Amino acid sequence: MFTFQISISRLIIAHYQKNCNIRSYLKFVGKNLFFKVQGQKEGVPRKPDPTAVLQIAGEMGATPEETIYIGDSEVDIRTGHAAGMRTIGVSWGFRSRAVLKEANAAYIVDTAQELLEL
Repeated sequence: MFTFQISISRLIIAHYQKNCNIRSYLKFVGKNLFFKVQGQKEGVPRKPDPTAVLQIAGEMGATPEETIYIGDSEVDIRTGHAAGMRTIGVSWGFRSRAVLKEANAAYIVDTAQELLEL
């Protein structure tokens, strides 16, 4: 187990789906909650290539070893592994618990509260 502490000023969203309305989500949760919100950028490879998440971690002054990558798909877990980050799969999103387990997520949680309990 590891100690998981949230620093609200250091939460990010790295989002790459074209059909998802991230603006609606940010209106719901508040855009000031996040350190950075980044979508697909020209010249930056898509996940599972770790380029984007490594750039964002660097902007935050964080090393991959001290960064946790949380995602809801096997692609997210592969991205975190490729970046050298610890991974947490969330079972309430795009893929099932079984898919996240097969992708070798270090942890899989079923609720947001469980993130705080790790």
